[in-house]
Amino acid sequence: MEGSILQSLKKWFNKFERYKVTYKNGSYHLANLFQSPQTVVESFDKMPFCKHDRDKNA
Repeated sequence: MEGSILQSLKKWFNKFERYKVTYKNGSYHLANLFQSPQTVVESFDKMPFCKHDRDKNA
């Protein structure tokens, strides 16, 4: 019983693995699931802690 609960939790956490952002040594690290730099920018643009100025590309 206990093993099946742990396996269920592992599967549930794996669903969110691609959204994980970690911070180490002054920079943010993302899972490498993006197909292009534009995809990274668009993804960051949707996050509440990021501000993106499209005119300045900053």
